[in-house]
Order: sequence, then C-alpha cells, then structure tokens
Amino acid sequence: MYNVMLVDDDYPVLEFLSEMIDWDGLGLTLQSTHVNGMSALKEAAENMPDILITDIGMPKLNGIELTKKLKEKNPALLVTILSCHSEFGFAQQALKLNVQEYILKDMLDVNEMIDLLRQFVDKLNNEKKNKINQLKMAQTIEQNKGLMLEKFINKTINHPIHNKKDWQDEAYLLGLQPNQRYMVILCLINQYQSVLHYFQSTDLLNFFVQNVIAEVIENEAVNAVHGQFEKEKSFLFVSLNMEEEVEILKIKGLIKKIQIIFQDTFGISFSFRKGNAAEKPIDIKLQMMKLIEFNVSKICSNIEIENACKYILDNLHRKITLDEVANYLHLNSSYFSRLFKKEIGENFVKYVVKLKMNRAKDLLDQTNYTILEISEMLGYENQSYFNKTFKSFEGLAPIEYRNGKIEWGNMNGVKR
Repeated sequence: MYNVMLVDDDYPVLEFLSEMIDWDGLGLTLQSTHVNGMSALKEAAENMPDILITDIGMPKLNGIELTKKLKEKNPALLVTILSCHSEFGFAQQALKLNVQEYILKDMLDVNEMIDLLRQFVDKLNNEKKNKINQLKMAQTIEQNKGLMLEKFINKTINHPIHNKKDWQDEAYLLGLQPNQRYMVILCLINQYQSVLHYFQSTDLLNFFVQNVIAEVIENEAVNAVHGQFEKEKSFLFVSLNMEEEVEILKIKGLIKKIQIIFQDTFGISFSFRKGNAAEKPIDIKLQMMKLIEFNVSKICSNIEIENACKYILDNLHRKITLDEVANYLHLNSSYFSRLFKKEIGENFVKYVVKLKMNRAKDLLDQTNYTILEISEMLGYENQSYFNKTFKSFEGLAPIEYRNGKIEWGNMNGVKR
C-alpha cells in the first residue's frame, strides 16, 4: 500500500476526494488530510507520503513551497497540484518541480482523478520492481564479485583488450572507475603450498584472503579493489587522487596493515610488489604483466639478480647493456654474466630480447602505434633491426603478426 497526503484549505474539496475515491481498492492509504502546507510539512517529517495532492493557494505555506520542500527530502515523490489558478506562471513553477499533474479545480472530475491515481500506482509498482531487481543484481554481483574479478583479471592479462569501453564497463561493475588513476600492486602469499595445505581448498583460501583484505580496505577507508589472479598471486588496485607523497604513505600504510593482520592473526606471510600508476586499460594491463614477468623471473634467492631483473623491466623502453646493469649493481661484468645465466637459466641478451619481444607483441595487439613507434618505445634505433629481431623471435615480421591478429579478430566478430 502506498501513502497519499491531501492538502487543501478548501474543506469541501478534502471531503469530496476523501469520500469519493476507493483508496483501498486502488492499493492506496489516505494517510492524512491537511488544511495548510505547514501542517502537511510537519506530518511529512515523520511520515513521508508516496503521493501528494495539494492546492496552491494556502495560508502559512503554499502548495508550490510545500512541494519544493518535500521533493528535497524525497525526489521520487509523485505530485498532483489542484488549483483555481490557470495562469502560466503557476504551471511553470510546477513544471520546474517535476510535478506529474496540474489540475484546475473547476475541471476536477473524480473518474479522471482515479485514473491518474491508477497511473501513479503503476509507476510506483514499476519503480519498486526495478529497485528490487537492482538490489538482487547488486547482491548477485557482490556474492560473485570475487570470482568475476578473478576472471576479469585473467582475461585482462591473457587476452587482448579489443574494446576499451567494454573493458571499462566490466571494470566499473567490479569497482574500478573509468578514467581513474590506479596504483597496481601484486600481492604474493609466501610459502603458498604450506598455506594451501592448511586450508585444503583453493576456493576456500581465495575466499578467506579476499574477505580479509576487503575488510582492511573498508576499515582503512581506502578506495581500492582487490582481486585474485592465480595461486599465490592477486592484485590490489589503489585509486590515486591526492599528491604523490600522500598517496605513497597511504599505500604503505594499507600494505603494512594487511601484512600485520595476516601475520599476527593467521600466521600467513604476504609480500607486495608495487608497479607504477596507470589509468588507461592498456597501461593497467602492461603494469600487471610487468609485475608478473618480474615475479616469474624471480626464480632465485639472489638479491642481486632480483634487482637486475627489476632494473631491466623498468628500462625496457631503451637500450640496456650487460655492462650498464653490472655497474648499477657494482659487480664485475664477467662475474655478473655468469651469475645471471646460472640463476635465470639463459644469458643476459636473450633474456632482455625475450622481454622486449613479449612487450612488442602486447603493443601490436593492444594499440594502434606504428611499428616504427613501437620499435622506438623499446629502445631500438633502427626499425629494420627491430623487424629482424622480432621475426627471429616470433617467426613472423611485426606487420605479419599484427595483420594475423586483426584477421583472427575479424573472423570472430571482434571490433578493433
């Protein structure tokens, strides 16, 4: 049942509408009648109606002012104005307040009023149904958000982003705002197999981690989204809105809080690897891939090689030499070369080329940069040498690789 409030200083009008309309039959309750706007306003403060039927000219508070004040508290309020005034000025004021109907009293017909009320009931029923559906959808999304985020993160990393708007729409449903800068952070559960053995289920472990981190994010009042990727790896996206120094302190505080809660309460150790700020979908994807590449390359416990791999990833945009990295680490070049191959399993040059070519493939897949621009973005001074290196690595020239991807996308109905 929806509540109706009648307001008119003309008592016969109140009596006529009260008695001539079958309120219950319409699914309505006549909650109150008032002879002035001030009385109606006080009643609405305790019990806001769904429908307001009001006169304009009344003592203490007129119908226009009453409607305005009630609309401020309940914008969805449905309003019919009854008036003796046919002047355009009054109707114009009513239109500005989004009043549903403006009826002249000398043309008032009870059957027309009943039809109007039926329309109001239908409108309120539809709005109620829509709200319930939206609530159910929000509940479903929340319940499945962890799984949806995991699928979204995996799809972002492992598949091309063919349509930026589609990616942003899906990201928005999962809590990532479009055109918002995010710090991308890789989260790692240390000694993963031991932790998994304790929980005995990947799903249970993922659910536990997701809920604990979500609770920390809420308690710390940080605008961030956390989602699972695979096994021990998950991602944290922290929105950036303030000055860089303030944001870095905020992120450090959040990470520290997560580490303390997991370690002190549950005996689980977490590590974090911070990427760079990113806003565009392709830049967010590249940051995620960069963090994963670094984590995959970190297959040894040697801190010097770990730092070398990080340095390489941070400088893929230019030419990198073995001597340069050795100097950065304050190591002898020959010693560094032997140590690198021992720990990584391939020599320095092959490792750098592999990372550059994988990055080139992403840029060919995901962007409209020309091949010359891509070669320059990866530190190649000569496009011909870049083409030769790419073909040696992939078995196709860059243009052939890109055209092949476009043709495959068109065959599958993908818009680039």
